[in-house]
Amino acid sequence: LINNSLSFIKSFPSLLDFPMKLSIFHESCKKKLTNRIFHIKVHRDKIIEDSLAQVQLSPIDTFLGEISVQFAGEQGIDMGGLKREWFTLLIKSLFNPEIALFTEDREPNPGSKLNPEHLFYFNFAGKMIARAIIDNINVDCPLSNVLCKEILGVKVTLRDLEKTDEQLFNSLKWISQNDVSELDMRFTFGADELGEHKEIPLVEDGENVVVTNENKESFIEKVVRYRLVGRVKEQTNSFVAGFRTLITKDELRMFDPSELNLIICGVPLINLAEMMMFSKYEYPFSADHPVVQRFFAVIRHWSSD
Repeated sequence: LINNSLSFIKSFPSLLDFPMKLSIFHESCKKKLTNRIFHIKVHRDKIIEDSLAQVQLSPIDTFLGEISVQFAGEQGIDMGGLKREWFTLLIKSLFNPEIALFTEDREPNPGSKLNPEHLFYFNFAGKMIARAIIDNINVDCPLSNVLCKEILGVKVTLRDLEKTDEQLFNSLKWISQNDVSELDMRFTFGADELGEHKEIPLVEDGENVVVTNENKESFIEKVVRYRLVGRVKEQTNSFVAGFRTLITKDELRMFDPSELNLIICGVPLINLAEMMMFSKYEYPFSADHPVVQRFFAVIRHWSSD
């Protein structure tokens, strides 16, 4: 019914639960697959270089064929296990902070530009995440909320800054709640690039545009955008472009950022004791509040799903 007489419901994702949205999405992904076979042979110690060379040189319709993986120097027929291992090892290597493409929080690393070919790797990383999704292979690689939002075309907000840069988050939150008329701030953002401090204009002639109580919300929005996306704009755009060569923004419009991460990583094992330990409460709630106690009493009897 969803694919026929009730297909209009797809335009109203809030009417569907996550399993139903996921089922619809996976059905559309299956239609992308071709009847070709994509053979790939890689060395374990050069998995990024070998994979990049073969994937980027292959036409999209070939890359969307049945993937057959062989690890150099090893015997074995790929019945699906080697393919899964290839995805797992490759994506883990691409997101390893030691190669400086991504930070530990899986955000694009501003220092990646020291590698002149870094944008090829970001494009490749995005393409591999999307290909794993199409094959319904979960990988242990939850993306940052900002990167998920960029893939989905959703606007970043001040709240997205809290985990990334708590000090800046608190400063901007203070600005939003207080009088700034005496601070003489300008529409610029101070940043250190390769050991050199720069004042980056956030608007045209930003160093001469004063932040006032009337335009401070615009200032906050532009600071957040630059801090989370602007300073790694090229890297983020390359990653998103690679992803969208296989999965478009419209195909994901049913999902929010947290659901996109569920599609990538699958459902994690939930430790209720840890969940209780690390929960944060805002007034009027606390760990002893009756509503909170009832909440945990209820979900204690739920399955992980």
